[in-house]
Amino acid sequence: MKAVFRSALHCAAFVFALLLFACNSSSDASSLPNTSETTAELSPKVVYDSTMYIGSVKVGFTSLPLPHYYGYEWVEYNEQLELELIKDNPGVSRNGWELTFKVGNRATKTLVDVPYDETRTDYDPIMESVTYHFRGVIKNANAYQIDAHCYEYSYSLMLSKLNGDTLKGIGDFSCSTHGTWVLSNNFDLEAQYTPNGLELFQKEGNRYQRIGRKLLESWGVTSATWLNDSVVRLRTATFDEAWNQRFTFVDMTILE
Repeated sequence: MKAVFRSALHCAAFVFALLLFACNSSSDASSLPNTSETTAELSPKVVYDSTMYIGSVKVGFTSLPLPHYYGYEWVEYNEQLELELIKDNPGVSRNGWELTFKVGNRATKTLVDVPYDETRTDYDPIMESVTYHFRGVIKNANAYQIDAHCYEYSYSLMLSKLNGDTLKGIGDFSCSTHGTWVLSNNFDLEAQYTPNGLELFQKEGNRYQRIGRKLLESWGVTSATWLNDSVVRLRTATFDEAWNQRFTFVDMTILE
């Protein structure tokens, strides 16, 4: 009889232990945070210092913890510089006032200088004179860059090696790593003869279409280097009270 009683007590204790374990397991499970919610909360959110639109495309700017520096930079064109660039690019040749480029399989495209000459009466030298300078190849764009210098202003051209298409931009061209975007930047806060700002183009098929231009009032961009297909590092410049250029760096991201 005692053995039966002890056996019954053991069974009851075992059942009670099972119930206690089940309750504790249920309580622990309900106290755990939702994994998906936790992941979403911990995922870093990119916060941009500022945003703006270039045409219809939204871009964000992120300041970089890099020291600023002062200086004054001006690249003076000279014939020797162009000759050295032409040596490295057999598809380009100079013959007097003519600058010729090989495009496509057998075609060529020639840009002809129109020198400034006040004695001529058949054209307006201030509005129509232009001198073209070969500046090299635009990386990732399969294109040449040419600077056009006029009487008191300048602009840049991007000439496609593939089909000879020409884009006109406000300044130096740079292309994103996969060729989706092309940026043209120009710095002119001092004389203001040329647009100070940024111009953006987007690839559609084998051609680039102009998205828009953004003029800048208190700062400008002196160079641009693409880090990937949507982020470009800009070297920006302003003037201090003594008219020294102050350089800093920011990353510009295409947000669309």
